[in-house]
Amino acid sequence: QLEGTRFLKINFLVMSWTAFSLLTGAGNPTVSSKVFSTMSVIKSMALVLDPEKMTEKIFGVNVAGEEMAQSRSLSNMLGYTLLVHALLMLSLACGVDPNLAVGATTVAWAAMS
Repeated sequence: QLEGTRFLKINFLVMSWTAFSLLTGAGNPTVSSKVFSTMSVIKSMALVLDPEKMTEKIFGVNVAGEEMAQSRSLSNMLGYTLLVHALLMLSLACGVDPNLAVGATTVAWAAMS
């Protein structure tokens, strides 16, 4: 039995499907990598836009209140980090040239900093 929030359970299943598909070639590895990357972009955008609400929804951790300000900040930073990596994964899954993908995500990271 899987433990955690509904989102984490879905994330685990999609991640497992993607890994299995990429390692074995079963199913459609291209589609699975695009689905996983898109899901990662959505999750990271949610953490960036509303870290307090989405940390509770995604991870099941309440970071409301003044005493949890540092946790909210870390959650926001996690969102930015995930966003850059998700954009890199998605661009590579869509067939973008690796040099261009890395350059674009580096510019995105610099713009978010």
